[in-house]
Amino acid sequence: MIEQILDKKEDIKLIINKLKNISFKELIKHSHYEYSLLEKNTDEKSIEETYPKFDLIKLIKKRVRPNNKVSYDFYYELNEETFVIIVLSFQTSPPTIINCFHAKRNFKKFKENLLKYYKKFSQD
Repeated sequence: MIEQILDKKEDIKLIINKLKNISFKELIKHSHYEYSLLEKNTDEKSIEETYPKFDLIKLIKKRVRPNNKVSYDFYYELNEETFVIIVLSFQTSPPTIINCFHAKRNFKKFKENLLKYYKKFSQD
């Protein structure tokens, strides 16, 4: 369940600050992360290169998972037609990377639809 969507720079910066001193190699790799790389044919090297480019993060989605654990989906806009999602949990130290993948879609349209959907269902 989506608990919160952060799309304002100052809100995003507060969450990103938790990651600034943590390298990709330091992140704990969840077993689902390993599976997801294979399932989605994701190049781990490109994820590792994208991870520290915090200025590309345009949206963060905070979710409460069915097991009641909280995770954060970081949306990196690479260009007009491609974005990367990296999903992290801060319940461990260092954080755990749960999932990641490339999406070949227009990020601005995706974001607009997501915010519209979230607004509609968060008012119910």
